[in-house]
Amino acid sequence: MKNFARTLASAGLLLCALGAQAHFVSGANGFFWDIDNANGVIGDGTNDAYDGAYRLSVNGQEVVAAGTVSADGRTLYLATEMAGLRVTRTVYVPTGLRVSGADYLRYVDCVENTGTSTVAGVTLALQTNLGSDGGTLTYPLPAGLRGALGTDDGDGFGDPSLVHLYGTHTQDMTLSEDALSWSFLTPAVKAGKKYCYRTYAIQATTRALASELAQSLSSNPDVDGMTAVERKSLQNASDFSAQLEVFPPRGAVLPAGTSFDVATIISAPASVLSAYTLSAKLNGVDVSAACRSTQALVDASGAITGHAVRCTGLSSQLVTGTNDMVFQVRAGKESAKAHVFWQVLPVQSAAR
Repeated sequence: MKNFARTLASAGLLLCALGAQAHFVSGANGFFWDIDNANGVIGDGTNDAYDGAYRLSVNGQEVVAAGTVSADGRTLYLATEMAGLRVTRTVYVPTGLRVSGADYLRYVDCVENTGTSTVAGVTLALQTNLGSDGGTLTYPLPAGLRGALGTDDGDGFGDPSLVHLYGTHTQDMTLSEDALSWSFLTPAVKAGKKYCYRTYAIQATTRALASELAQSLSSNPDVDGMTAVERKSLQNASDFSAQLEVFPPRGAVLPAGTSFDVATIISAPASVLSAYTLSAKLNGVDVSAACRSTQALVDASGAITGHAVRCTGLSSQLVTGTNDMVFQVRAGKESAKAHVFWQVLPVQSAAR
């Protein structure tokens, strides 16, 4: 199977369907992804990079469904009902080139409560068996790149250098020889609510190129093909030090009274964030009641390094012009702030 896949890649073939079970897709740099159509799992990748990667389970039950593959083979969509939720998985391989010598694949895994009753805390787990087997090594990633892990069996030789870019909201991260796993813990899912988690899989010829691509995706996430609902429902972000998704986008034109959400990351010393009081203002108007910390961010030692904050149901009636959203946490005399800026223009301007 591996030799067949390599032959396809060297022949420049983009897509090869293997019955109804799997298909191969080449990235912009020629790295390829053999994707199982029933669960979105990567079989081998390039040169045995994986031995079955990013297997998704919800509350301990593996997600398996009849997948739908796009005409170009670059998108696989799965949907099923389980654990009282609608579970979807979208696997996407882009055509664009970000870094020469490195390719990536993106997962968007979502749970949605389509019922009328709240579903208790839900755990999404991802499990990977690495092709580096007993020779698996981890390597340091650039300072400031968090929510990511680099693995391979050597720099520039052997299996490709990999980065697993999983972002925030993770727990139970473990790596034992070639077995890698982590989980996303979702709060109680109320009726009508949807939570999504984005993961990037990176293959590269060297550690430096894998790291470069990870930094690019962390600071400028790829949202191509993601729906507006998926983007708004996204719970994890790759870059802890930057702003999270902001809705509406900067420069948006909103009718008066439009309701929107804003999210950001507040980074500060643990002395501030371990016991904090959160306040939030939108152009001087206190909107603290609409805001909450959705996740405490911790480093490898368990120290608190930040808080993910989300405010929901804000209104564009508050201002026309520049919106200045200021979040603040305070403990004693120490404080930390995060700012989000965007433009809200009069509706009439949109027609000009």
